[in-house]
Amino acid sequence: MNPRATLRDVASAANVAVSTVSGILNQRSDSWASKETRDRVFEAARQLSYTPNRMARGLRISRFMHITLVIPDLTNPFYATLARAIQRALDIHGFELLVEETENDPKKEERILSDLGGRHTDGVICVLDDPLTHHARLEKLAPRTPVVLFGPSIPGEKIDTIESDFRESYQEIIAHLVSLGHTRAGFVEALARGSDPISRLQMFRELSAKTHLRFLETSWIRCTPALEDIRVSTRTWAKLIPPSERATALFCTNDLTAICTMRGLLDAGLSVPEDISIIGYDDIPIASLLPCPLTTISQPLDGMARMASETLLNRIEGRTKGAISHVSLPTRLVLRNSTTTARQA
Repeated sequence: MNPRATLRDVASAANVAVSTVSGILNQRSDSWASKETRDRVFEAARQLSYTPNRMARGLRISRFMHITLVIPDLTNPFYATLARAIQRALDIHGFELLVEETENDPKKEERILSDLGGRHTDGVICVLDDPLTHHARLEKLAPRTPVVLFGPSIPGEKIDTIESDFRESYQEIIAHLVSLGHTRAGFVEALARGSDPISRLQMFRELSAKTHLRFLETSWIRCTPALEDIRVSTRTWAKLIPPSERATALFCTNDLTAICTMRGLLDAGLSVPEDISIIGYDDIPIASLLPCPLTTISQPLDGMARMASETLLNRIEGRTKGAISHVSLPTRLVLRNSTTTARQA
């Protein structure tokens, strides 16, 4: 294997000083080389397949052109699609995206956040299972490495946040279910550690209390985000609860949870939506391609990615100082085949 070419090698090949090569290749404003010299340097760099040492350059100028994204689960298409959208938003600014997956593991999440302060990254975008538990770590990290957090704003937290406002979409889906004759609803909550700081379950309880749709505690299915655990938990619930006592509609933490819930109900001999209507959250690409296309709440993924990238880069470049931003983007209800008239109606 040929040794990696250095600035000194390029300088020797172009017959100029190392400082001249550095100024030209790094496009420094104080580089006054002629066009002929510049062309000679670029040609020498091309001939030697020279690539800059980004870490050395980053240490010199305190900029590494790297953004770190911390997400819970790369197997969830929503997070994979979000990562791609953020990378595309960063591409036009010359930044690369480094992805850290917590695997819904609180200890791994804690370790990653603790390590970020010592890494060569210019900023961090986080999707955390429970941001409140990491308040101290985030507060310590943010002054040195800008942070943008996906989720609701946390009182006292001096960190920019971006969230999806699902209140209106929940009102719409509850009204839709009531119009279909549903009076009993449940919730499949597949979370690593409890609920969101302002959870969809809490929102559902608040909004449904004003309608004829009742939340049944016996139809509150709680499990881990593991796909098989969701499937088994749903199947067990369906077999244990008599038809007259169980919900006729189930809200789910996200689309993957909804898909596993469908499978669990099928295992128990039930049909979707004839026996139980299912509602997801996220609108992942496969949601519309299922044998029973999923009714879900669509998050503004591209808008979230663009806003997170712009907010973070503004902090990095020093264009935003002082005031913390809390942005709420609207969601959209997407009606498909997984919801229908309640059987008892």
